[in-house]
Amino acid sequence: MSAQPGLLAVLDPASDLAIRVVGCLLFAIASIGAFRDQAGFREILRAYRLLPGSLVAPVARALPSAEIWVAILLPLNLLRPWPNLAAAGLLTVFAGAMAVNLVRGRAQIACGCSMGHGGGTTLGWGLVVRNLAIAALLVCGPMTPGIAPIEVFSGVLAGVSGFLVLQAANALWALPALRQHRRAS
Repeated sequence: MSAQPGLLAVLDPASDLAIRVVGCLLFAIASIGAFRDQAGFREILRAYRLLPGSLVAPVARALPSAEIWVAILLPLNLLRPWPNLAAAGLLTVFAGAMAVNLVRGRAQIACGCSMGHGGGTTLGWGLVVRNLAIAALLVCGPMTPGIAPIEVFSGVLAGVSGFLVLQAANALWALPALRQHRRAS
């Protein structure tokens, strides 16, 4: 039986898995941080100034649940393509929210990407591009019913490596805000 093509079917199965692992880890870290610090997450959502005040708390409760489900389903290739589309949709909404605030001149807001470790990362066009690039890759993968064990190993290893590279980039993007905070203290 041949593999069904994805929306654009440009990725091989191992690359597709790598992108799904990156997405899984991004959503898992973000949701865990938001669950751990609901008050902080509500404040970040409020700071974006995109939701009416009455919706901030319900969205702050619902969004981490949606993210954890996406994180669970993405690497398992279950219910495909829905987890990919949900992840791509969330990443696109996040990119849009960041872009709106950047255009408004409000770059000093914490992105909320990973509360705690990366909670101090402020908005930047690099994060917007990152989210849109990952969203695009998530809808480009093949729908492969089964892949060889070596492809699974390679895909997971590449995905974890890609996630670590993104975390390093987040840390670098956070340095200017950290320096500014230290000067102000």
